[in-house]
Amino acid sequence: MRSQAVGVLCVHERRNVKPNAPSGRRKLSETPTHGAPAAPAPSPTWAAAAATGLLYLVLWQVAPRIRWESHVPTVISTLGSVTLALLFGAYLARSASSARVALWLTGVATLCAVPLRLGAAFGAMPQPWRLMAGVPGLPDLCVVALAAGLGVQLSRLLRAPNLILPVAVVLALTDIWTVMLNGPVQRIMQSQTEAAQRVTAAMMVGLPPKELQTGAAPMAGAGFADFLFVAFFVACITRFAPADALFRSTVKWVVGVLSLYVLVVMFSGLALPALVPIAVTVIVLHRRLFTYTRAELFAMIYALLLLAAVIGGMWMLSRPGPAAPRPAGERTGATTG
Repeated sequence: MRSQAVGVLCVHERRNVKPNAPSGRRKLSETPTHGAPAAPAPSPTWAAAAATGLLYLVLWQVAPRIRWESHVPTVISTLGSVTLALLFGAYLARSASSARVALWLTGVATLCAVPLRLGAAFGAMPQPWRLMAGVPGLPDLCVVALAAGLGVQLSRLLRAPNLILPVAVVLALTDIWTVMLNGPVQRIMQSQTEAAQRVTAAMMVGLPPKELQTGAAPMAGAGFADFLFVAFFVACITRFAPADALFRSTVKWVVGVLSLYVLVVMFSGLALPALVPIAVTVIVLHRRLFTYTRAELFAMIYALLLLAAVIGGMWMLSRPGPAAPRPAGERTGATTG
């Protein structure tokens, strides 16, 4: 009787004792998470942003003073200006990954950039913005910082990496229409009115003012939207794939492709949409992040075809019609006796 009671007690104790050694058949949900490696957090790049911004200011101090009867210094300074401005915006977008920091960046940049651009466009600039405008290149950095802050804010609207692809394609198609197919940007840039020229100068980064159009000052500029969406894509990649190596690869390819694009614009004189190479570069580099079902792919293709049809229709409607034929008896500029 005693042996049976001892046996029952031992069985009861074995049922309540948890095994110390891990079992090879433990379910994934039962795997302890304490001490497990987490996703790498994005490394702040404030120091890199400050360094590129300082180099940008130094470039604008040196380049206009270079006297050399050749286009080579101008081309080099233009590529340097575009590269440093893109790096500055990308580093800011990488650093301002949280909503609070992005909000602070946007607010401070707005207080600096908007009065500077409006004052330069309309010839009325109060202090202390007048002092800031006296530093060549500083107004450009304020505009790029504003674009970076707004780009980070917009990136927080995307909840999944699958949304990056359709957003990139839509932006590219829209930019083609606005820049090349008689859209609003093309109309403003081709307009000869003083107001249109002021708007163009206010929205460009790297375009030297009249007093600095000397020496090897950078001559080509990038638009506000270009820096905005570079920061947008950098912030998206930072959220969904925060590895430092992926960020460096993205920035390297985007800067390289846009630098070649700037060369084409400089030597051809054409106004080309910069969001197209940006979108293509981002899609190709991060294609592994996109996973779609068959139904999602077809829905996205149909939506893009509809958008392309709408843009084509707007372009056809905005084209100037043929000149009306003159009546046979209408007098021309020549007079007859």
